[in-house]
Amino acid sequence: KDSRLSMASLRSIRTSGVSNVRNLANLPYRTLDIDMSTATVIDSFSSPTAGADVMEEEKQEHTEDGVRIDTWDFEDDLTFRPYVVREALIKKTKIISRMESDITDMSETGSDGASSGLLNPDSADSGAGSGNDPSRRRIFFVCYHLPVIVTRDPVSQQWNACWSESLLAKTEGSHILQYMDAHWIGTVSTNPHITDEKDKEAIRQVLAKMNCTPLFFDKDIQDAYYLGMCKQVLWPAFHNIDSVDFVRSGHMDPRDIPTNLPDDMSSDSTSGNVSDWNQARLVGWWRAYQHVNKAFADMMASTLRPHDTMWVHDYHLSLLPKMVADYERAKFNANVIRKVYFLHIPFPTSKIFRE
Repeated sequence: KDSRLSMASLRSIRTSGVSNVRNLANLPYRTLDIDMSTATVIDSFSSPTAGADVMEEEKQEHTEDGVRIDTWDFEDDLTFRPYVVREALIKKTKIISRMESDITDMSETGSDGASSGLLNPDSADSGAGSGNDPSRRRIFFVCYHLPVIVTRDPVSQQWNACWSESLLAKTEGSHILQYMDAHWIGTVSTNPHITDEKDKEAIRQVLAKMNCTPLFFDKDIQDAYYLGMCKQVLWPAFHNIDSVDFVRSGHMDPRDIPTNLPDDMSSDSTSGNVSDWNQARLVGWWRAYQHVNKAFADMMASTLRPHDTMWVHDYHLSLLPKMVADYERAKFNANVIRKVYFLHIPFPTSKIFRE
Protein backbone atom coordinates (compact mmCIF):
# COMPACT_ATOMS: atom_id res chain seq x y z
CA LYS A 1 0.00 0.00 0.00
CA ASP A 2 1.00 3.61 -0.49
CA SER A 3 2.56 4.78 2.76
CA ARG A 4 2.27 8.42 1.69
CA LEU A 5 -1.33 8.45 2.88
CA SER A 6 -0.55 8.07 6.55
CA MET A 7 0.40 10.02 9.62
CA ALA A 8 3.94 8.85 9.03
CA SER A 9 4.18 11.62 6.45
CA LEU A 10 3.52 14.23 9.12
CA ARG A 11 6.11 12.70 11.42
CA SER A 12 8.73 12.76 8.67
CA ILE A 13 8.04 16.42 7.99
CA ARG A 14 8.40 17.34 11.63
CA THR A 15 11.54 15.24 12.06
CA SER A 16 13.24 16.85 9.10
CA GLY A 17 12.54 20.29 10.55
CA VAL A 18 10.55 21.39 7.52
CA SER A 19 7.95 23.94 8.51
CA ASN A 20 7.00 25.28 5.12
CA VAL A 21 3.28 26.01 5.22
CA ARG A 22 2.88 24.87 1.63
CA ASN A 23 4.41 21.48 2.37
CA LEU A 24 2.16 21.02 5.39
CA ALA A 25 -0.89 21.99 3.34
CA ASN A 26 -0.08 19.36 0.77
CA LEU A 27 0.19 16.55 3.31
CA PRO A 28 -2.41 13.81 3.20
CA TYR A 29 -5.27 14.63 5.51
CA ARG A 30 -8.35 12.90 6.91
CA THR A 31 -11.87 14.20 7.14
CA LEU A 32 -14.00 13.11 10.08
CA ASP A 33 -17.54 14.06 11.05
CA ILE A 34 -17.62 14.93 14.77
CA ASP A 35 -20.72 15.04 16.93
CA MET A 36 -20.14 18.26 18.86
CA SER A 37 -22.51 17.27 21.66
CA THR A 38 -20.69 14.03 22.43
CA ALA A 39 -17.26 14.72 20.89
CA THR A 40 -17.42 11.38 19.12
CA VAL A 41 -16.76 10.46 15.51
CA ILE A 42 -19.92 10.05 13.46
CA ASP A 43 -20.10 7.06 11.16
CA SER A 44 -21.54 9.03 8.26
CA PHE A 45 -22.10 5.88 6.24
CA SER A 46 -24.52 4.52 8.82
CA SER A 47 -26.31 7.80 9.48
CA PRO A 48 -29.92 8.35 8.32
CA THR A 49 -28.73 10.85 5.71
CA ALA A 50 -26.25 8.49 4.11
CA GLY A 51 -28.83 7.04 1.75
CA ALA A 52 -29.52 3.51 0.66
CA ASP A 53 -27.05 3.52 -2.21
CA VAL A 54 -23.95 3.15 -0.02
CA MET A 55 -21.96 0.13 -1.11
CA GLU A 56 -21.67 -2.60 1.51
CA GLU A 57 -17.87 -2.64 1.28
CA GLU A 58 -17.75 1.12 1.97
CA LYS A 59 -19.33 0.89 5.41
CA GLN A 60 -17.09 1.52 8.37
CA GLU A 61 -15.86 -1.55 10.27
CA HIS A 62 -16.58 -1.98 13.97
CA THR A 63 -15.49 -4.31 16.73
CA GLU A 64 -17.94 -6.80 18.26
CA ASP A 65 -18.78 -4.34 21.02
CA GLY A 66 -19.52 -1.56 18.54
CA VAL A 67 -16.27 0.41 18.67
CA ARG A 68 -15.34 1.91 15.32
CA ILE A 69 -12.10 0.48 13.89
CA ASP A 70 -9.77 3.32 12.93
CA THR A 71 -7.60 2.38 9.94
CA TRP A 72 -5.81 5.73 9.89
CA ASP A 73 -2.64 4.26 8.33
CA PHE A 74 -4.51 2.61 5.44
CA GLU A 75 -4.80 4.74 2.27
CA ASP A 76 -8.15 3.16 1.29
CA ASP A 77 -9.75 4.35 4.50
CA LEU A 78 -12.86 6.38 3.72
CA THR A 79 -11.63 9.32 5.76
CA PHE A 80 -8.88 9.86 3.17
CA ARG A 81 -11.39 10.06 0.31
CA PRO A 82 -11.69 13.91 0.27
CA TYR A 83 -7.89 14.11 0.00
CA VAL A 84 -7.80 11.61 -2.88
CA VAL A 85 -10.56 13.52 -4.69
CA ARG A 86 -8.73 16.80 -4.20
CA GLU A 87 -5.50 15.35 -5.55
CA ALA A 88 -7.31 14.02 -8.63
CA LEU A 89 -8.85 17.42 -9.29
CA ILE A 90 -5.50 19.16 -8.91
CA LYS A 91 -3.91 16.71 -11.35
CA LYS A 92 -6.70 17.26 -13.87
CA THR A 93 -6.38 21.04 -13.52
CA LYS A 94 -2.65 20.88 -14.17
CA ILE A 95 -3.16 18.75 -17.30
CA ILE A 96 -5.79 21.14 -18.65
CA SER A 97 -3.57 24.12 -17.86
CA ARG A 98 -0.62 22.61 -19.75
CA MET A 99 -2.87 21.75 -22.69
CA GLU A 100 -4.28 25.29 -22.85
CA SER A 101 -0.77 26.69 -22.66
CA ASP A 102 0.36 24.51 -25.57
CA ILE A 103 -2.68 25.51 -27.61
CA THR A 104 -2.06 29.21 -26.90
CA ASP A 105 1.56 28.86 -28.01
CA MET A 106 0.45 27.21 -31.26
CA SER A 107 -2.14 29.92 -31.85
CA GLU A 108 0.37 32.71 -31.25
CA THR A 109 2.88 31.03 -33.51
CA GLY A 110 0.40 30.95 -36.35
CA SER A 111 -1.13 34.41 -35.83
CA ASP A 112 1.56 36.40 -37.66
CA GLY A 113 0.20 35.55 -41.09
CA ALA A 114 1.37 31.94 -41.29
CA SER A 115 -1.70 30.04 -40.22
CA SER A 116 -1.29 26.94 -38.08
CA GLY A 117 -3.95 24.65 -39.50
CA LEU A 118 -5.27 21.56 -37.74
CA LEU A 119 -4.24 19.28 -40.57
CA ASN A 120 -1.00 20.95 -41.69
CA PRO A 121 0.10 23.05 -38.70
CA ASP A 122 3.50 23.81 -40.22
CA SER A 123 2.26 24.78 -43.65
CA ALA A 124 1.65 28.25 -44.96
CA ASP A 125 -1.86 29.67 -44.93
CA SER A 126 -4.03 28.42 -47.74
CA GLY A 127 -5.50 31.88 -48.15
CA ALA A 128 -8.61 31.62 -46.04
CA GLY A 129 -8.56 34.08 -43.18
CA SER A 130 -5.15 35.54 -44.03
CA GLY A 131 -4.39 39.19 -43.57
CA ASN A 132 -6.66 39.58 -40.53
CA ASP A 133 -5.83 41.27 -37.24
CA PRO A 134 -4.09 38.56 -35.14
CA SER A 135 -5.46 40.11 -31.93
CA ARG A 136 -9.05 39.37 -32.98
CA ARG A 137 -10.85 36.06 -32.93
CA ARG A 138 -11.75 34.47 -36.26
CA ILE A 139 -15.08 33.02 -37.34
CA PHE A 140 -15.69 30.91 -40.45
CA PHE A 141 -19.14 30.74 -42.00
CA VAL A 142 -19.20 27.43 -43.86
CA CYS A 143 -22.10 26.83 -46.23
CA TYR A 144 -22.58 24.88 -49.43
CA HIS A 145 -23.62 27.95 -51.42
CA LEU A 146 -21.51 31.03 -50.82
CA PRO A 147 -23.81 34.06 -50.33
CA VAL A 148 -22.38 35.80 -53.40
CA ILE A 149 -23.32 36.53 -57.00
CA VAL A 150 -20.49 35.85 -59.44
CA THR A 151 -20.72 37.11 -63.04
CA ARG A 152 -18.39 37.79 -65.94
CA ASP A 153 -18.51 41.00 -67.92
CA PRO A 154 -19.35 40.10 -71.54
CA VAL A 155 -17.13 42.89 -72.86
CA SER A 156 -14.05 42.86 -70.65
CA GLN A 157 -14.38 39.15 -69.76
CA GLN A 158 -13.49 40.08 -66.18
CA TRP A 159 -15.09 38.18 -63.32
CA ASN A 160 -16.97 40.23 -60.70
CA ALA A 161 -18.68 39.36 -57.43
CA CYS A 162 -21.07 40.98 -54.98
CA TRP A 163 -22.99 39.88 -51.90
CA SER A 164 -26.39 38.28 -52.44
CA GLU A 165 -29.53 38.84 -50.39
CA SER A 166 -28.81 35.73 -48.32
CA LEU A 167 -29.00 35.85 -44.54
CA LEU A 168 -25.42 34.55 -44.50
CA ALA A 169 -24.09 37.48 -46.53
CA LYS A 170 -21.88 40.10 -44.96
CA THR A 171 -23.99 42.79 -43.34
CA GLU A 172 -22.77 46.25 -42.43
CA GLY A 173 -23.08 46.93 -38.71
CA SER A 174 -23.07 43.22 -37.85
CA HIS A 175 -22.50 42.68 -34.15
CA ILE A 176 -20.33 39.63 -34.84
CA LEU A 177 -18.10 41.49 -37.26
CA GLN A 178 -17.43 44.16 -34.65
CA TYR A 179 -15.50 41.68 -32.56
CA MET A 180 -14.41 38.93 -34.95
CA ASP A 181 -12.74 38.60 -38.34
CA ALA A 182 -15.16 36.74 -40.59
CA HIS A 183 -14.49 34.45 -43.51
CA TRP A 184 -16.86 32.52 -45.79
CA ILE A 185 -16.20 29.11 -47.36
CA GLY A 186 -18.42 27.33 -49.88
CA THR A 187 -19.16 26.64 -53.54
CA VAL A 188 -20.24 29.18 -56.17
CA SER A 189 -22.67 29.27 -59.06
CA THR A 190 -21.50 31.50 -61.87
CA ASN A 191 -22.94 33.20 -64.92
CA PRO A 192 -21.68 32.04 -67.35
CA HIS A 193 -20.46 28.64 -66.17
CA ILE A 194 -16.82 28.06 -65.32
CA THR A 195 -15.00 26.50 -68.26
CA ASP A 196 -11.40 26.01 -67.15
CA GLU A 197 -8.83 26.37 -64.37
CA LYS A 198 -8.12 29.94 -65.46
CA ASP A 199 -11.70 30.90 -64.59
CA LYS A 200 -11.40 29.20 -61.19
CA GLU A 201 -8.24 31.10 -60.33
CA ALA A 202 -9.77 34.41 -61.41
CA ILE A 203 -12.81 33.75 -59.22
CA ARG A 204 -10.61 32.83 -56.28
CA GLN A 205 -8.83 36.18 -56.54
CA VAL A 206 -12.07 38.14 -56.83
CA LEU A 207 -13.65 36.40 -53.84
CA ALA A 208 -10.49 36.67 -51.73
CA LYS A 209 -11.13 40.42 -51.57
CA MET A 210 -14.47 39.60 -49.92
CA ASN A 211 -12.88 37.12 -47.47
CA CYS A 212 -14.50 34.23 -49.33
CA THR A 213 -12.87 30.97 -50.36
CA PRO A 214 -14.62 28.91 -53.07
CA LEU A 215 -14.49 25.15 -53.52
CA PHE A 216 -15.00 23.63 -56.97
CA PHE A 217 -16.34 20.17 -57.82
CA ASP A 218 -16.87 18.27 -61.05
CA LYS A 219 -20.41 18.58 -62.35
CA ASP A 220 -21.20 14.86 -62.06
CA ILE A 221 -20.13 14.72 -58.42
CA GLN A 222 -21.91 17.96 -57.65
CA ASP A 223 -25.15 16.71 -59.25
CA ALA A 224 -25.04 13.39 -57.41
CA TYR A 225 -24.33 15.21 -54.16
CA TYR A 226 -26.79 18.09 -54.44
CA LEU A 227 -29.57 16.94 -56.79
CA GLY A 228 -29.30 13.37 -55.60
CA MET A 229 -28.41 12.94 -51.90
CA CYS A 230 -29.41 16.39 -50.69
CA LYS A 231 -32.61 16.93 -52.64
CA GLN A 232 -33.91 13.39 -53.10
CA VAL A 233 -32.93 11.90 -49.74
CA LEU A 234 -32.10 14.36 -46.98
CA TRP A 235 -34.48 17.20 -47.75
CA PRO A 236 -37.58 14.93 -47.98
CA ALA A 237 -36.55 12.91 -44.93
CA PHE A 238 -35.99 16.02 -42.82
CA HIS A 239 -39.45 17.21 -43.88
CA ASN A 240 -41.00 13.89 -42.80
CA ILE A 241 -41.69 12.66 -46.31
CA ASP A 242 -41.68 8.88 -46.36
CA SER A 243 -39.64 7.21 -49.09
CA VAL A 244 -42.73 5.30 -50.23
CA ASP A 245 -44.58 8.57 -50.79
CA PHE A 246 -41.52 9.89 -52.58
CA VAL A 247 -41.40 7.22 -55.31
CA ARG A 248 -43.44 9.30 -57.72
CA SER A 249 -42.58 12.67 -56.24
CA GLY A 250 -38.87 13.00 -57.01
CA HIS A 251 -37.06 16.29 -57.16
CA MET A 252 -36.10 15.93 -60.80
CA ASP A 253 -36.64 14.02 -64.00
CA PRO A 254 -34.57 10.79 -64.23
CA ARG A 255 -33.07 12.04 -67.50
CA ASP A 256 -31.42 14.83 -65.51
CA ILE A 257 -29.76 12.49 -63.02
CA PRO A 258 -26.08 11.96 -63.94
CA THR A 259 -25.29 8.46 -65.13
CA ASN A 260 -21.58 8.83 -65.89
CA LEU A 261 -20.26 9.15 -62.34
CA PRO A 262 -16.77 7.96 -61.38
CA ASP A 263 -16.62 4.26 -60.60
CA ASP A 264 -16.59 4.75 -56.84
CA MET A 265 -19.63 7.05 -56.95
CA SER A 266 -21.89 5.19 -59.34
CA SER A 267 -24.23 2.23 -58.90
CA ASP A 268 -25.40 -0.52 -61.17
CA SER A 269 -28.84 0.96 -61.65
CA THR A 270 -28.42 4.62 -62.51
CA SER A 271 -29.95 4.60 -65.98
CA GLY A 272 -33.05 3.42 -67.75
CA ASN A 273 -35.35 4.06 -64.77
CA VAL A 274 -38.99 4.70 -65.48
CA SER A 275 -39.40 6.41 -62.11
CA ASP A 276 -37.59 9.46 -60.86
CA TRP A 277 -36.79 7.56 -57.65
CA ASN A 278 -34.55 4.52 -57.45
CA GLN A 279 -33.05 3.54 -54.14
CA ALA A 280 -30.21 1.76 -55.93
CA ARG A 281 -28.74 5.17 -56.69
CA LEU A 282 -28.31 5.87 -52.97
CA VAL A 283 -24.86 4.29 -52.93
CA GLY A 284 -23.47 6.70 -55.50
CA TRP A 285 -25.23 9.68 -53.97
CA TRP A 286 -23.97 8.83 -50.49
CA ARG A 287 -20.38 8.52 -51.72
CA ALA A 288 -20.67 11.88 -53.45
CA TYR A 289 -22.07 13.39 -50.24
CA GLN A 290 -19.13 12.02 -48.26
CA HIS A 291 -16.69 13.24 -50.92
CA VAL A 292 -17.95 16.83 -50.78
CA ASN A 293 -18.04 16.94 -46.98
CA LYS A 294 -14.50 15.52 -46.86
CA ALA A 295 -13.29 18.24 -49.26
CA PHE A 296 -14.77 20.90 -46.96
CA ALA A 297 -13.18 19.20 -43.94
CA ASP A 298 -9.75 19.19 -45.60
CA MET A 299 -10.11 22.88 -46.39
CA MET A 300 -11.12 23.70 -42.81
CA ALA A 301 -8.38 21.56 -41.29
CA SER A 302 -5.74 23.42 -43.28
CA THR A 303 -7.24 26.79 -42.33
CA LEU A 304 -8.51 26.68 -38.77
CA ARG A 305 -6.34 27.60 -35.79
CA PRO A 306 -6.97 26.97 -32.08
CA HIS A 307 -9.68 29.28 -30.66
CA ASP A 308 -11.29 29.85 -34.09
CA THR A 309 -15.03 29.44 -34.49
CA MET A 310 -16.47 27.32 -37.30
CA TRP A 311 -20.16 27.93 -38.01
CA VAL A 312 -21.52 25.23 -40.32
CA HIS A 313 -24.82 25.86 -42.04
CA ASP A 314 -27.51 23.39 -43.01
CA TYR A 315 -27.94 19.75 -43.93
CA HIS A 316 -25.66 19.88 -46.99
CA LEU A 317 -22.64 19.70 -44.65
CA SER A 318 -23.96 17.61 -41.77
CA LEU A 319 -20.85 15.40 -41.74
CA LEU A 320 -18.43 18.32 -41.53
CA PRO A 321 -18.38 19.01 -37.75
CA LYS A 322 -17.56 15.38 -36.95
CA MET A 323 -14.86 15.24 -39.63
CA VAL A 324 -13.18 18.38 -38.26
CA ALA A 325 -13.48 17.01 -34.72
CA ASP A 326 -11.62 13.90 -35.87
CA TYR A 327 -8.77 16.11 -37.09
CA GLU A 328 -8.74 17.84 -33.70
CA ARG A 329 -8.53 14.61 -31.76
CA ALA A 330 -5.79 13.28 -34.02
CA LYS A 331 -3.69 16.41 -33.64
CA PHE A 332 -4.44 17.74 -30.14
CA ASN A 333 -6.45 14.97 -28.45
CA ALA A 334 -8.88 17.74 -27.46
CA ASN A 335 -11.38 20.21 -28.87
CA VAL A 336 -9.46 23.37 -29.72
CA ILE A 337 -11.98 25.24 -31.88
CA ARG A 338 -15.58 26.24 -31.33
CA LYS A 339 -18.03 24.46 -33.62
CA VAL A 340 -21.57 25.59 -34.35
CA TYR A 341 -23.97 23.61 -36.54
CA PHE A 342 -27.14 25.42 -37.59
CA LEU A 343 -29.88 23.46 -39.33
CA HIS A 344 -32.08 25.67 -41.52
CA ILE A 345 -34.79 23.03 -42.02
CA PRO A 346 -36.93 21.02 -39.57
CA PHE A 347 -35.43 18.00 -37.90
CA PRO A 348 -37.36 14.82 -38.71
CA THR A 349 -39.62 13.13 -36.19
CA SER A 350 -38.83 9.71 -34.74
CA LYS A 351 -41.20 8.16 -37.28
CA ILE A 352 -38.66 8.73 -40.05
CA PHE A 353 -35.99 6.83 -38.10
CA ARG A 354 -38.36 3.97 -37.39
CA GLU A 355 -39.13 3.71 -41.10
